[in-house]
Amino acid sequence: MGTSMPPLKRLAGHSATATAALPDLGDDHKVTVNVGAGNTLWVWDPADAIHVQKVYRIQGVLTGCFPKVPMQDTFASLPLRLMPEEAAYLRDRGRAVFVSEEPLARSLPTLLDRGHFDAMRHEQFQQQADLFTILRESHTDVHKDELLKRFEEEQSRAMEQEGRPSLRDREELWRTERERWLGKPIEDIRHVFNMELPTRSWRVGQSLIHLPEISFQYPTNDKESAACVVFTALMDAGFSVTSGANYGADFLAFRGDPHVVYSSYMVKVVREKEEFKLDEYLRLGRVATTAKKAILWAIVIDNNSQVRFCCSKWALMK
Repeated sequence: MGTSMPPLKRLAGHSATATAALPDLGDDHKVTVNVGAGNTLWVWDPADAIHVQKVYRIQGVLTGCFPKVPMQDTFASLPLRLMPEEAAYLRDRGRAVFVSEEPLARSLPTLLDRGHFDAMRHEQFQQQADLFTILRESHTDVHKDELLKRFEEEQSRAMEQEGRPSLRDREELWRTERERWLGKPIEDIRHVFNMELPTRSWRVGQSLIHLPEISFQYPTNDKESAACVVFTALMDAGFSVTSGANYGADFLAFRGDPHVVYSSYMVKVVREKEEFKLDEYLRLGRVATTAKKAILWAIVIDNNSQVRFCCSKWALMK
């Protein structure tokens, strides 16, 4: 087993820079965070979700499903659930506004609200149909080779079954079938159907109900305070940080974008004078070795005001 205390920024191995094009939300934009039941924290707005990941490296966890493919869990959608440490990090930098979802639980939709919802739903479906109509021609041309192959197979089957003459020229076949394809009403295309996109609440979107702004109180005890101090230190050092619960740790630290690279460190928060058992140390060591990660021990001292980091990794004994 090797133990060292390297500079934290050198461990991070990358700088906090935004990559990829983002919506122009402005430097003073504040992300709206919904506080739900049990003080759960949610980001519903797509632009906000992109903003916190690309600009602030706040990862969160996508917990929703796609309406088009609801029976799978490989790809998730909004809302983005935040850890309390992530929300506190945004709050302390003046980059978040917190609103309570309590009014949604207190009141049920009225018949008038239902009428508003049906009208909004119809409008959104119509917008999708209009957009599909605009993009349909260019999308068809992009997939010319695939469609032409399909048209040729259909023509061959028709020749065998009905004795129809063949259009030998491929371009002539493409022009004929393309015109027929584009002439089909949208309703007759089986793979095209309306999608309902996830939103915070349709009643909020239509201003039928107001979510009051509240103050987010966290941390509330020494343990939570220590976790916040460690999370902030890792973020300021350039790491991307996510929950480490799946590995029995407090956090996972990434040297790059978590969507691209694997985590390098399992982070365990240890408070000053806190009792730490040997079997806990051995358990984390075994998990880290199996997962090919190092353990970053975050030792919080001076009444949760400072953090010392110690990195350990088991080595095979020969």
